[in-house]
Amino acid sequence: MGLLNSKKPITFIIPMPSPLSKSAIHKILTGLNNRQKEAVCHTEGPVLIIAGAGSGKTRTLTRRLAYILSQNLVVGDKRALAITFTNKAAEEMEKRVTILLKDAGISPNQAPFIGTFHSFGAKILHSAADIVGRSRNYSIYDEEDALALIKRIMKELEIGGEKVTPAAIRHEISRLKNEIIEPSVYAAETSTPFEKAAAAIYARYEELLKEHNAFDFDDLIEKPVRIFRSSPAILARFQEEYPYVLVDEYQDTNVSQYQLIKLLAGGHQNICVVGDDAQSIYRWRGADFRNFLNFDRDWKDTKVVKLEQNYRSSKNILKAADGVISKNVLQKKKKLWTQNEGGSPVFVVETANEHEEARFVAGRAAELMSERGLNPKDIAVFYRTNAQARSLEEAFLEANIPYRIVGGVKFYERREIKDVLAYLRLCVNPDDRVSLERIINVPPRGISKERLRRLDYNLSVIPSLEELLDKLKTLAEITPATELIFHLVKAIDYQKYLEKEYLNADDRWENLMELLSLARGFDERLEPPRGLRAFLESVHLMQETDHATSEHRRLLMARNSETDAVSLMTIHCAKGLEFEVVFVAGCEEGLLPHARSLLDAEELEEERRLAYVAITRAKKELYLCFSRQRLLFGSREPAIPSQFIYDVPPEVTEFVAANKYDDEVDEDEEYIEY
Repeated sequence: MGLLNSKKPITFIIPMPSPLSKSAIHKILTGLNNRQKEAVCHTEGPVLIIAGAGSGKTRTLTRRLAYILSQNLVVGDKRALAITFTNKAAEEMEKRVTILLKDAGISPNQAPFIGTFHSFGAKILHSAADIVGRSRNYSIYDEEDALALIKRIMKELEIGGEKVTPAAIRHEISRLKNEIIEPSVYAAETSTPFEKAAAAIYARYEELLKEHNAFDFDDLIEKPVRIFRSSPAILARFQEEYPYVLVDEYQDTNVSQYQLIKLLAGGHQNICVVGDDAQSIYRWRGADFRNFLNFDRDWKDTKVVKLEQNYRSSKNILKAADGVISKNVLQKKKKLWTQNEGGSPVFVVETANEHEEARFVAGRAAELMSERGLNPKDIAVFYRTNAQARSLEEAFLEANIPYRIVGGVKFYERREIKDVLAYLRLCVNPDDRVSLERIINVPPRGISKERLRRLDYNLSVIPSLEELLDKLKTLAEITPATELIFHLVKAIDYQKYLEKEYLNADDRWENLMELLSLARGFDERLEPPRGLRAFLESVHLMQETDHATSEHRRLLMARNSETDAVSLMTIHCAKGLEFEVVFVAGCEEGLLPHARSLLDAEELEEERRLAYVAITRAKKELYLCFSRQRLLFGSREPAIPSQFIYDVPPEVTEFVAANKYDDEVDEDEEYIEY
């Protein structure tokens, strides 16, 4: 700390490798360009890596982590920490680092912690839950559980109204926790009827979470921040344990995530963040890309490294992307370049309506597969809103092209999965009243939630359930999770219950079999009851942190469709992916950019970043499609080409009138001028 407070210039010294490790380090650095090597080898002090789209961000981050481990900078009980936003990203990073270290012949003293913000927050809570009034056997409430608790509170407090809905209150509480605003502070600042109602519900909500020995998902970051602020000793212990901190996708952090990292790395200052402000598209869920823009102001003597060489896209696609994003005012300026060929022009496609647009996309996709030999999985179709998917689905079905809609129903939100998980949670945490309310009539037992509450959750009135839960709790201590699930579903005759309640009982039973296969992985690694507890924690972390990229998401696609399928998804779901060919449907004012952004400069800049993300997913070909009219949200209206189309340099575009796929188009009605 003395060096950091000194007025003299700071010189960061990169430890010299021992002769034994020179060849190993060579393997770690092989294949990196000069900027990437600079980002990897600058280990000490704050580092900001501005990684443009397709610039090898993940490769750089994983090599940096491997390099830190190769230098013996993390010794004894210390560990390097790498934080991501999704479990899939964490798993991919861990896999890459493991392979790198194995190939280089390096055995680190301690394996790094690679996980999501929420999994790291859960780790902190495991060791300090008592400070926020919980035991270590706490439950994690998902969105449905939290809503159920809020509904109960609203009924208890007799609060409700047209605007004061459970969903609105849940959203407000989530916002407050993400901004680390506690109930008493919020209550003192309320002015509107909604805020007053939210304040009362928020206070009671926190009381009941503590009473239930539970956290909601926002607590997994908010509560660790409060722990660090209130307990310098615990903060110091974690700072010492994790002397090197790496954060991926830093532009997507919210206030609580920002504060957690700032506290954790505030002592040693060895913080490296990676991201791209031009790809910050999650403002609607609390992300503030200013955390990224202001990083070098927040951290003194920050080393800034720009990764601007793109390995993914053609020159023309990059010029199109730059033309769009260059119009934004709030950004870290960068100029992507590539050694790839100029490639095909960017195709600007005019169609008569959404049906012709869909037929064009499906028809062109079929041509690309038949004439160019592309696989369906090489092609993606992006759109701004889910409402646009229907006509596209119909066209792909009509053309008999395998497709999948990414971002469908979450596996863990299925009723049968939540029922079984609720039983399992009660095995670990008998005080979990939300889970008890969920399963009280699964199968039917003739007792309402209201009566259960009046009885203060005394199960003596339902001796069969009380006996079952006692037996399950005992078995949970000695039985693997898979066997426990088998015993549970047999004891409550759950398959028969599904057959009675649902037409698709077979599908639901298959989902439970999938849950068993997931639990088996934990049984193979951990003895009871640790396997069950780790399984439940992993399930809830996956349930909330993984988005469209989660491998546990169910895809809304025909039963006979295959993995090798054209991907249909919203642009938000496309982040982090890449495809040979990309179609962007609905490039129109009111859609992209969305109507709500047209009078808000900051919202419009976010929409432009969204368009930039869509464009930079394409490797070889890009189609920007717009229609002259569109039926959307129940009304057919004239449409105007998106302003983002006009931001694309004319010299890299080629205009296409899509009438070859629809005989009804009047060629005289074609319009777009450059």
